[in-house]
Amino acid sequence: MKSWKDRVLSGVPQLIIPFTADQPFRAHRLFSKGYSVGTLKEKNLESVDLIKVFKDMENKEYIRNAKEIKNIIESEKGLENAVKYIEKVYKSF
Repeated sequence: MKSWKDRVLSGVPQLIIPFTADQPFRAHRLFSKGYSVGTLKEKNLESVDLIKVFKDMENKEYIRNAKEIKNIIESEKGLENAVKYIEKVYKSF
């Protein structure tokens, strides 16, 4: 899993299979907020589990939530604000 922000900026519901570090925490957080359809553990993963989750990904609520969080993050204009701040600091030297 790349960055969780990369996932939500896709604007589509996510299936997350966390492996290490903060991934289990982030996966649970995204699921609890309704931005992912759930998490699966790689151990004992079966095709029936994947099929169920893929069907869940077509749920209109998950699709709406995924688009909503994408719009929220994009409206924050993080990159634009960061560039303005860096320029401001640079000019102060």
